[in-house]
Amino acid sequence: MCIEDKLMDINIAEPELLITPRELIEMLPADSATRKFVYEGREAVKKILDGKDKRILMKIGPCSIHDIREAREYFTRLKPIAEKVQDKILILCRTYFEKPRTRVDWPGLFYDPDMNGKGDIAKGAKLARTLLLETSKLRMLTTTEILSPEAVQFYGDLLSDASIGARTIESPSHRYLASGLSMPVGLKNGTCGSIDAALDAVITTRHSHVFLGPNLDLRGCIQRTKGNQYSYMILRGGKNKTNYDEESVRYAQEILKGAGIKTGIVIDASHANSVVELNGQKTKDTFRQPDIVYEIIKLRNKGLNIVGVMVESYLKDGADKVSYPLVGKHPSNGMSRTDSCIGLEKTEKMIMKVYKMLWYKIIY
Repeated sequence: MCIEDKLMDINIAEPELLITPRELIEMLPADSATRKFVYEGREAVKKILDGKDKRILMKIGPCSIHDIREAREYFTRLKPIAEKVQDKILILCRTYFEKPRTRVDWPGLFYDPDMNGKGDIAKGAKLARTLLLETSKLRMLTTTEILSPEAVQFYGDLLSDASIGARTIESPSHRYLASGLSMPVGLKNGTCGSIDAALDAVITTRHSHVFLGPNLDLRGCIQRTKGNQYSYMILRGGKNKTNYDEESVRYAQEILKGAGIKTGIVIDASHANSVVELNGQKTKDTFRQPDIVYEIIKLRNKGLNIVGVMVESYLKDGADKVSYPLVGKHPSNGMSRTDSCIGLEKTEKMIMKVYKMLWYKIIY
């Protein structure tokens, strides 16, 4: 092998051609009723962010999707609960297909649907789009976290909301991507907990940008964005510190106002906001989520500009984490394969209590 042959792709084992987003959309199209439903969902989210719709957003569902049959069951059972409270709460189903990782672990259904390390992305893309179509036909709105500009091309037309996560919020390419997305986009504060970084992200995504990005044929294009005027801040705590308290929320309001941004704030009841000290160690306690949500609703009822909450919820309490890559069969049992979640029974009780708190404007 001559030296020139060692300049490119030396760490690429075996390139494989992939179905394009355009081909997948043609294979699994959204009908006109579904497209109308998704569009109206985006408009509803925008009105809530603007304060024109006084309902609160509740972005709720599993930490990540690992089994679309279970996810289908979860969203089907969530639907009648959502219908009971729809005059006060707009529920968005968390359909997270990409998982950012601090170290090596399962990257999510889109990249490795069988959790076996083989990376069947074609299968993952089909499963992701299939679930979004089915959830939309249930007339349940969907949201997801976006990691790559390529993956979102396969199913972005079916989302009414999206978010950029704490690990990627300071990445220029993710900010540029968010500035061109067609749906509202939540921007989390970084893992360090800095609210100022989240403000920088909101400001940046509202401006126009030029960047290199894929089209529906996965061909590189010069993308010129208009800026996303419906980017908003999500507080999720950081460095084992919470930021759902009144002081933190008021600070976030003030810096947004100072930047001329009127959009309301969404607060994540999980992640670093659910951290507790146990035996001298800081650890996440997913079962604190309902109590955290109640505290957030009290602040909203006091007049703070909180327009939404995020909750990790699934069919059963807890998590059934497995070693990755998975060897042999490990049947799903109604529990999350990634972060621990509250089960559907606790979830329903939480939603109904929030509904009453909003109705009676409880602040204590």
